[in-house]
Amino acid sequence: MHAMLARAAALVLTFAALGASAATIDAEMLDRGSDLAYRRALAPTPESRRLNPETVTRARRIANRLVVSAVNMNADAKRLDWAVNVVSGAVPDVRIFPGGRIIVTDGLVDRAGLTDEELGAVIAYAFSHSLLRHDASRVAAPAQSASADPNRVMLDYAEAVTAAMRDLRFTPADITAADQASIEMLARAAYDPRSAANAWRRLKGGGKGLVERSPVTDERLAAIDAAARNSVTLYEETRARAEAYARSQRPRAPPRITGQPQRSDPFSR
Repeated sequence: MHAMLARAAALVLTFAALGASAATIDAEMLDRGSDLAYRRALAPTPESRRLNPETVTRARRIANRLVVSAVNMNADAKRLDWAVNVVSGAVPDVRIFPGGRIIVTDGLVDRAGLTDEELGAVIAYAFSHSLLRHDASRVAAPAQSASADPNRVMLDYAEAVTAAMRDLRFTPADITAADQASIEMLARAAYDPRSAANAWRRLKGGGKGLVERSPVTDERLAAIDAAARNSVTLYEETRARAEAYARSQRPRAPPRITGQPQRSDPFSR
């Protein structure tokens, strides 16, 4: 009898847990909670170093160009609250928060030896996970009653986001999908998509941070190279349009004055 009661109690707890994990996500609260978790992650720690302002400027300049690209390739990108910031950290890393928010370490921006295009490839990869909702899909809805205080619910979502993103490990399918999307994002931003494989090769030996959660294998590099080759035409077309636009915005040079009167000058004799 006691054994039957114990098994019944275990089943009740199991189904209760399954019900809680399957609870519907409140999209607005998830976004607010994610923003709070993102801002909390930016709080300095005793180990934080003073950042070089140029580091933040560089990361945001590259990210802004990629956001425009993301919006052009996917209408859902307009609904995300894109944000990029930098924290001190020797290990090249990116932390992703639902809603298009990412935090990169200055170890990635400054000390990994990446060119702008290679850094863009890594940022595009992080953005792609948000665009594909690989981050939001990992967050479990906190258990709350319908009458719960909204601020309390937002705080609970912030905790859920923090926990989910801290332990986030991408599946091979997630990584492949984000790689493919990031290649297109690069090409549409007029960044050479062939820089993506170069970036991951540089990061491969680190073994920690970003490459721990997104392992770099020979198979993955081969797939990135293949996708990049297929996107070269799109990249070249985008770059040509960008260069043509830049030329059209340049002010025209004033007429050159030689000091010699022209035949059409009515005042010349």
